[in-house]
Amino acid sequence: MNNNNSSDEIIISLTDSHDNTYDATLLTTFQAGVNNQNYAAVLSHVSDPDGQFPIQIFRCNISEQNGDEMIELDNIRSDLEFDEAYEVLTTLME
Repeated sequence: MNNNNSSDEIIISLTDSHDNTYDATLLTTFQAGVNNQNYAAVLSHVSDPDGQFPIQIFRCNISEQNGDEMIELDNIRSDLEFDEAYEVLTTLME
């Protein structure tokens, strides 16, 4: 996690399935599902083929190391899990 912006934006470097690295801004973290799994919504700095900057949702684990907050991202495991997380995120964004 890299916090290099004076407006307290958190910029995260991600790697796609083709091993290309790109940056994204952490928008929010939230919980969803029956187990209250933690998720992170990030805004990609790379546009899609339509010129849009996609919001992506990942599982996340938030911890503290040496006084610094750390976030570890992981892929969502199923369509059902994604749907649950997406529903909560859209509610938060309304």
